[in-house]
Amino acid sequence: GGSVVIDPWKEAIREAYASAPTDVRILHTLELRHPTCLDDDGGLRAIRVVLEKVGGKARTIGLRLEDDAPLHPGQTVQCQACPFGLDLPDLAEGKLPEIQIWVDNVSQEIMPYLENAVSQRADLAVSYREFIDGDDSGPQYILHGLKIRRVKATVYKVSGSAGFLDFLNNRYGELY
Repeated sequence: GGSVVIDPWKEAIREAYASAPTDVRILHTLELRHPTCLDDDGGLRAIRVVLEKVGGKARTIGLRLEDDAPLHPGQTVQCQACPFGLDLPDLAEGKLPEIQIWVDNVSQEIMPYLENAVSQRADLAVSYREFIDGDDSGPQYILHGLKIRRVKATVYKVSGSAGFLDFLNNRYGELY
């Protein structure tokens, strides 16, 4: 859809954040979607990354998406371990809030898709999800509706400013 969808945090992740048990790990993921990102059969493909390293080694993790995901709903998808970050927006008067997103050390597998996305004018859609490691019920927190503008790509880093499609018409009070 065309609007921001924010699901409230599910109970399991609320408990994990509140009690910070050492045996519960929260996995943070980004999904990037662009019309130029196609799989070998010509279908839309998403770039999916997870902030995850075990014992210093990067890995790929299979995670189940929500039943109403923009791409591959309800399916288990592979997320490649890759450093990334989100810098929250300044709330300056008269300025639309934007989130700064960066993906570091972009792998040779992902870079060609991002280069195509930068070269063609179309929205680069972003979804952010939080999962509890080992919980196959799907994401515990979901944020859809971000669009990256002003993308910059170097050998080491891809970054851009992301704005919400309909940021001002959504309720955020219960999140803070």
